Amino acid sequence: MKNPIENPAEWMIRYHIDKINHMIAYAVLAFLIMRDRIAVFYVLILCFFFGLGIEFLQGQYFESRHFEILDLFANISGSILGIGLYKLIKRTE
Repeated sequence: MKNPIENPAEWMIRYHIDKINHMIAYAVLAFLIMRDRIAVFYVLILCFFFGLGIEFLQGQYFESRHFEILDLFANISGSILGIGLYKLIKRTE
C-alpha cells in the first residue's frame, strides 16, 4: 500500500472498504451458522475466535498483513448483523 500521506483520501477509502468487507464476510458466516440452530452466544464466540485466529495467522505468515484490533471489531459487528438478519427473516416466516 502506498504511503498514506501521499494520498490520504485513497488510503481512507481502502481502509474503510477493508472493514466493510470484514463485516460482510462475518455477517454471512454468522447467518450460515445460525441456520444450524446454534445459540447466539456460541455463534458469537465461534466467530470471535475464528477472526482472532485469522488475525494472528496473517501476522505470522504474511509480511504485508498484520494484526488489527479494528478488524476484530468489524468481525464481531458483522456477526451481530448476520445474527440479526437471520432472526428478522425467521420472525417474518
